[in-house]
Amino acid sequence: MQENQQDARVDPYSGNSWQEPPPVYSNSVWDETRRTYSDSVWEAQEEVEEDGEEITDLPKARSWKEIKWEGGTWQTFSPSERKNPRPVRRLKDSKEVEDLLKQIKGHLKNWPATGVAMGFLRLGKIAGHAGGREVQEALSQLTEATRKFRLEEVRTRDLARFIEAWGLLRFTPKGGLMKNVCDTLEKRLKLSRNASEPSSNDLNPSGMTGAIFGLSLSGYKHEGLLNILCETVPDRMFEFSSLELAKMLYSFARMNYRHREYLLAMGDHVPHRLKEFSAQEISNSVYAMWLLKFRHRKFLTGVCEHIPQRLSEFNAQNIANTAYAIGKLEFKHDNFIRAISLHVATRVRELNKEKSVANVLRSLKTLQSL
Repeated sequence: MQENQQDARVDPYSGNSWQEPPPVYSNSVWDETRRTYSDSVWEAQEEVEEDGEEITDLPKARSWKEIKWEGGTWQTFSPSERKNPRPVRRLKDSKEVEDLLKQIKGHLKNWPATGVAMGFLRLGKIAGHAGGREVQEALSQLTEATRKFRLEEVRTRDLARFIEAWGLLRFTPKGGLMKNVCDTLEKRLKLSRNASEPSSNDLNPSGMTGAIFGLSLSGYKHEGLLNILCETVPDRMFEFSSLELAKMLYSFARMNYRHREYLLAMGDHVPHRLKEFSAQEISNSVYAMWLLKFRHRKFLTGVCEHIPQRLSEFNAQNIANTAYAIGKLEFKHDNFIRAISLHVATRVRELNKEKSVANVLRSLKTLQSL
């Protein structure tokens, strides 16, 4: 569908012309102790299944006598370590940078593509983009190891892991490796989309979300890959969790990537699942729609009808962002305006402490004037 064609689900309004929005909330991080985000952007995603899924391309299996005392599936040890038996940790068990760097340095040469991809991803999730000299050396070693693999033979999930990890690390490998990985993943997804039956090598929702998230963090807009992802997701939306849906939408907003058919599908789908969304996920989804200047009537109506019963779950930043986005989208919903106006009056002290009260009041004034 052409961008200038009007869809009955999307309302025209004075700000509906597409303009590249300014970057926002670029320094927010996940606070593990509070189990919340400091702002409206995700900097890391807790692993759900990607590290725990079965790894098929492992080194040759050992006898039960060799591994009965070790446990797990991913072993990183050398024969010399067997003289002094001790529990052997899997790559995903590493929680400290020093431990992970030790594994990379000692065992990288024996790792298959899955191991290298997992090494990148664990480094991204543990060290982030603030690593020192040793982390940079590990990145160089992992990158050189990646170049030795034929990308056509690398698992689809691992291609997505590379992209997500490089985003977390704010690292773009030299020599066109990022482009080559994105090109290969694009071709793989096209083949998968056109296949008559699903394959065990198809990319799961976690992998798709991770790849989009990684591209948004690295600021690398691969049009072909983004387009096939947007074409693939609508048919599989019920497979995605609320976190994945919200995170994916906000990632597209960070990249200023506006795929109309994907946004129409999101606007139709999300209202039916708002009970699954956290307050943070709702706030980020609404704000993303504003950044993308997409005024989907069903989406905004559903959000405005749902939020009043859950306002107590919204923190000061959630309230400020949601009210601001709906106001900027010029969407009038009397019950929402009334509910949020009354609720804000009960939380002035909190909003003032978070230095959000002025922003919220301005947004309320905009809403009330519609």
